[in-house]
Amino acid sequence: SFPHRIDASVQYLRRRGIDGFSFIDTSSPNAGASFQTLFGSPTLPGVYALTNDRRDVYDAVHLVVHQTFSGQFEWMASYTRSRAAANALLDLRTDQSFQVLSEFVPVPWDAPNRFLGWAYVPLPFKEWAVAVLADARSGFPFSAMDESGQIAGGVDSRRFPSYFELNVHVERRFTFRGYRLAVRV
Repeated sequence: SFPHRIDASVQYLRRRGIDGFSFIDTSSPNAGASFQTLFGSPTLPGVYALTNDRRDVYDAVHLVVHQTFSGQFEWMASYTRSRAAANALLDLRTDQSFQVLSEFVPVPWDAPNRFLGWAYVPLPFKEWAVAVLADARSGFPFSAMDESGQIAGGVDSRRFPSYFELNVHVERRFTFRGYRLAVRV
């Protein structure tokens, strides 16, 4: 805790998953090859063996600053820097499942940078307040395929654009028949 009712915290999270289930095409002469070779054409049949070769990694540092003032008002800002990767990915087509990769690549929900902030603060007018929510993060990774169904470039080597959302609400509090109510726009 700091002066003026400011609290701050830092958290670190490290997770490792080993021996996760994954499938590998045993009929392919390139059974230990890269994902592009393993992935092949979606129309080619294969013989898949269930293995425990999947490995997952997740590291995150989370910073939070929070302040409460005037009894009912407060604000919070947080930043998370993270990395989520695996050596086996799920292909959403029904004819293939997890494929083992020779290296770690970002998982589809990996967003390395995320800022989240909110505030509920008074306005200069009596019984008026504003509520704000801001969310910004890196874009999620994805893979591109060419016409033949092969991965173009690296697996999950491209990212969607960064995302930003801002919600602002103005609130008026009042008392009606002994009940304390509020209206937000």
